[in-house]
Amino acid sequence: MINFHKYSFLDCKKLKRYIENDDYWICQYNPIWIFVWSDYYKPEICFRHDFVFIRFMMPDVGMCYYPPLGKGDLKQAIEDMEEDAKEKGFDFYLAPVAESLYPYVSKLSDKLYENRNFDTYICSSDSLSFFKEKEYKEKRKLCEKFEKQHRDAVYKPIKKEDFGLILEFITDWNQEHSDQYNTPYFYKQLNMIKKCMDHLYELDLFGIILMDEKKVYGVAIASLIGNVATLHVNLSLDSIPGAAEELMQCFARTTSLKARYISLEVDSGDLVERKKKSSYKPLKLEKYYATFNL
Repeated sequence: MINFHKYSFLDCKKLKRYIENDDYWICQYNPIWIFVWSDYYKPEICFRHDFVFIRFMMPDVGMCYYPPLGKGDLKQAIEDMEEDAKEKGFDFYLAPVAESLYPYVSKLSDKLYENRNFDTYICSSDSLSFFKEKEYKEKRKLCEKFEKQHRDAVYKPIKKEDFGLILEFITDWNQEHSDQYNTPYFYKQLNMIKKCMDHLYELDLFGIILMDEKKVYGVAIASLIGNVATLHVNLSLDSIPGAAEELMQCFARTTSLKARYISLEVDSGDLVERKKKSSYKPLKLEKYYATFNL
């Protein structure tokens, strides 16, 4: 029997101990990612013996189980999860399966599908710090344009008391993107940012605000696992040329001493987001596998 309980911020640091020394690059394995999206995916967790068990509700699919995380008899642990699904009346789905776990899980499961919409973009923090490489020429120009037109703009570390500023900013951001995103998406995004700000210090989150005395141009908030900074919040005003590039460059500069890589998370199948994230020339797309095909 697996005694699941509701995932909370108190589980984040405990789960981190199970994953920080393993090759789990997809953002869905980041304990902070699981927490900040917990109102949407309803994750539950159980720490038992040598394994961590996690299950969550995937929209349009149903209950899904992470592969057991830890060291031990993986076959037996998966059989325990199958029994849990059977007892609860769920179809048994495994997701997300990281690339590093694919060889093991594929031996125990009939089918595994790559879900491109949930692949994780992994970039070099050094490359994004100054956009030196030839392929970043246009981004360098956009940063220069932003800096010329907004000479008083600076970036500063985020603090809890900045939430009021961020709330005003995300309202402006939503007005800009009302055609791209629906109202429920706005509230999901707002709730995720609120979780980040409420637990900014407890979860060791860090980030920057790009702003001047009159306006906030962008907000970035991230967590650190090993050598990877996962960028949970990366929002800027598209109406301001170069704001997105300046925000990314400034964030990367503050991060390059902490992490070799920056995860831009996923594009969720949104073609606008896919184009934006691909433009940062990721070193790789870390694949997301599951026993269902969306």
